[in-house]
Amino acid sequence: MRLQFGEWTPDVTPLASAVVEAKNVTPYVDGYRPLRDVSAKTGALASACVGAAWFTDEANVPQTFAGTAAKLYKRSGDAWSDVSLAGGYTGARWEFVKWGDWCIATNGVEYPQYIDMSSGANFANLSTAVKGYHMAVIRDFVVFGETTESATAYPSRVRWSGFNNAQSYGSSLATQADYQDLLGNGGRIQRIVSGDVGVIFQERSIWTMEYVGPATIFRFSEVEPGRGTPSPDSVCWMGSQIYYFSHDGFMAFSLGGGSQPIGAAKIDQWFKNEVDTTRLDEIRGVVDRENRLVYWTFPSASAGSASDSMVIYHTPSGRWSCARVTTEIIFEGVGVGYNLDTLDSILTDIDAEPIAVDSRAYLGGATLLSAFDSSHKMATFDGDYLAAEVSTGEMGEDVRLFITTLRPLVDGGSTVTVQIGSRNTQSENVNWSPVLPVNSTGQITTRRNSRYNRFKVMVSGGFTRLFGLDINPPQEGAR
Repeated sequence: MRLQFGEWTPDVTPLASAVVEAKNVTPYVDGYRPLRDVSAKTGALASACVGAAWFTDEANVPQTFAGTAAKLYKRSGDAWSDVSLAGGYTGARWEFVKWGDWCIATNGVEYPQYIDMSSGANFANLSTAVKGYHMAVIRDFVVFGETTESATAYPSRVRWSGFNNAQSYGSSLATQADYQDLLGNGGRIQRIVSGDVGVIFQERSIWTMEYVGPATIFRFSEVEPGRGTPSPDSVCWMGSQIYYFSHDGFMAFSLGGGSQPIGAAKIDQWFKNEVDTTRLDEIRGVVDRENRLVYWTFPSASAGSASDSMVIYHTPSGRWSCARVTTEIIFEGVGVGYNLDTLDSILTDIDAEPIAVDSRAYLGGATLLSAFDSSHKMATFDGDYLAAEVSTGEMGEDVRLFITTLRPLVDGGSTVTVQIGSRNTQSENVNWSPVLPVNSTGQITTRRNSRYNRFKVMVSGGFTRLFGLDINPPQEGAR
């Protein structure tokens, strides 16, 4: 009998769920793929990273920027250059956008900062007219949300620059600079998504912001009252699809289609039981465009200062998995480019390194899933393979099954072991077998006799695909 690993649905009873554990793997249409740990690629920032992004300058050279609470940095090879405004900063998080050849950064506490990526040595004040916790580029305007103006805070205000002028603010029909307060019960603005049509997430509402020209400038429409996000950095997007964590669970939003649940009756309840609910603002999302995956990192209830967990969503199949990986932040990064002569500047011994030197992290201009680790170093997910674990739901029959052999279906697995969990009634505790190794023929021999069975497959080291199990469970008494 072939038992294929199905969808991970921890919110469903084990008798109805195909998979109740999918840890340290990434989901795919026909099983699960391996997941690697983070591997540092740079030196350390002076303190924890609270925001990072990359852009290309006018010469099409990728540049990476990162911020701590006190400083802004620019990456140079494996080092970080302090490019802060004199005196530094005091904010708690940074957002970045590209405007022409400028990188603009905002933290809501100081004035927005900008640097010319081709010629600038340090960030400088973009404008002293407005401060904003959130920022986007919509058409030909720089847009700020949750603003402070003349020492007065406007939690639900959106303010935009003059047309094609990132340093012009105020209210002027000539420049088209103006503002809009979002009335209602939506609460403070949490995130603004860039594009031809902006999407504004409040705590309890979602709006669109569409350019219509003078004298109205922008038309604002409340498209989903009562639904927003408690987690500003959970909002991430790929093309026209926006993914985020809401008060109702994980969602996918599209213009014209609204929000659709993607975690309901699958992982939403599991997640709410796992996450530290006092730190929902630390949930961070990022899209892995190449692999069509969305990652959200979060602090579990037992986490320390950094986030120690993540959930992973495969957009084509709608499947999920989870992992235990410690990060400060997660974001889309870019490779700076190395060759065999320059690799030794960051690798002590190429032959002894646990990472593959042909990793995309060393390919200039390649986008890749990135993070800052707990040592404040920028890292990519090409370190050691994490110990994978996939546990099936419970197989129940009217008759008892006597299991003697099974074969894990794991492509390229290094070390594969299995445990069998058995019980005879639903009121009993699950009795797990010892860890069973695979023999030289790829099989596991055992003697398990019970009515209900579940299977835990564990793989250490690399593999290509976790697909399922072949099991020979004749009914008890068969010959």
